[in-house]
Amino acid sequence: MNILCISMMFFCGPLVFGQYNPVTSMNDDFKQIAGLKSRQTGFEGLQTYNSGEVKGSQFFYPGWANGSVTTIKNEVINKNYQFLFDRVRHELFIIFKLDKSNPKEVLQAEKNQVKTFTIITDRDHVFVPGSAYHTLHPDEFYEVLEKKETAFTLLKLVKTRFVKFDSRDMLRVKRGEMYDEFIDKTTYYLVYGSEDPKEIEFTRKSIISVIPSSKKELVTDYFNDNEQREQNDDFLIKLVQILNN
Repeated sequence: MNILCISMMFFCGPLVFGQYNPVTSMNDDFKQIAGLKSRQTGFEGLQTYNSGEVKGSQFFYPGWANGSVTTIKNEVINKNYQFLFDRVRHELFIIFKLDKSNPKEVLQAEKNQVKTFTIITDRDHVFVPGSAYHTLHPDEFYEVLEKKETAFTLLKLVKTRFVKFDSRDMLRVKRGEMYDEFIDKTTYYLVYGSEDPKEIEFTRKSIISVIPSSKKELVTDYFNDNEQREQNDDFLIKLVQILNN
């Protein structure tokens, strides 16, 4: 593995990690990563969770997934490896999926060596470090939702934080919401050519304020024609595709 600078991390034993949604329950690998505490590697994991229930997930995808990593030297790591992206700490983990003799060995990619990485679920999800776009968060990974070098690129940043249940919050207790949870904060950015990314919201005013005047009518028409559409990734992707035509 000399084509990517990575640190090897070994697990000392099982750790308890409750998961609220059984559909996204974590296997032993995830339990161990979530509770990993290894100061020797310069990496310290989150605390373990003992409320019995945890809603949400700190991971982009609730399982080891196929994908690839391209290094800053344009070397590609993909075959025989699977990947896991932690959205709390914005760390990428790699496991050798064919190594049955040492299944608990996990590799942590060094961020400054990663040019891009891909996680494959129902489709390819491509991520780049913020440093590639002169963002305010150079050490965090942005998903590239749509890209055109000479026109518009749409970026998505998801930061996840762990919120422990507070038994003194009587409103939540009354509603029966007695669980710890991971909460996502999602921010979208529009990049025009080589300009710096500009944060946008799901409003025509927000988007019009960061694009050339020649494209503003397209935005107005798009919002008028799609008032009933759900405002999600696809909503913005379709708009950027129109702007790029």
